[in-house]
Amino acid sequence: MGPLRQSEQPLCITSISTDVTSQKQAEEALRRSERLASIGTFATGIAHEINNPLGAILLSAQTALRRIENYDRSLVRNRLEEIVQQSKRCGRIAKSLLQFARHEPSEKWSSDLNDVVRHAVEVTRPYTQQQQGIVKLQLREGLPRLAMNPMEIEQVVINLLRNALQSGADRPEVNIATNFVPGRIRLTIRDNGDGVPGDEQHRIFDPFYTTRRRQGGTGLGLSLADSIIRDHGGKILANNLTDHHGVELVIEIPFEPTHKAEPNP
Repeated sequence: MGPLRQSEQPLCITSISTDVTSQKQAEEALRRSERLASIGTFATGIAHEINNPLGAILLSAQTALRRIENYDRSLVRNRLEEIVQQSKRCGRIAKSLLQFARHEPSEKWSSDLNDVVRHAVEVTRPYTQQQQGIVKLQLREGLPRLAMNPMEIEQVVINLLRNALQSGADRPEVNIATNFVPGRIRLTIRDNGDGVPGDEQHRIFDPFYTTRRRQGGTGLGLSLADSIIRDHGGKILANNLTDHHGVELVIEIPFEPTHKAEPNP
């Protein structure tokens, strides 16, 4: 709106209007589309993360069923305990993903990174054997305890370890090391696979980016790992190894001592 003047005297007020109904409808449709895309991303992330413990549950149940006729009491008990443990793990993953979707910081308490790494390797052992792979550990003893969510960090290690075992080597070999650098604790995971094309390295932490889509890759493992590490105030970097084939993933998390007790299960 504005005045129409003649010799500085206003004669009338002019008004120009535009019907923006279609624009508003298009904007609302875009917002709905974005919400649906977010829901789809979140649902895919849940499926990706829960797939690992569900596989362990299935394997344990099948093993127990095969041995139940011979009534191998010790083995059946161990398999049932594994089913209980992995089922609880599914619940913790779902809770963690809900916090992630709501942008809520996860609860953190004083934990030993080496213990988390060892447990992640143990959980992944059946998959390692299936891939005919080798996992070598070089864990520095006496590391300071970290203020972290051990469930989330364990999931990071599992995702990175599975990626390393799927890296394309005929006989996968993964080296996992921990170390302490001033103010930070460093976790390094190396594989002997095909590496990442140089022009693609900057994309590997993008959601849905994967070089293994034909093999069922979702492209969410590294993206979720990056988000978890960022929530812990850390960073994760990927580099192709120059001396031999493979990729080195380096995670650094600031060392912030805490005396907070572990929450009740």
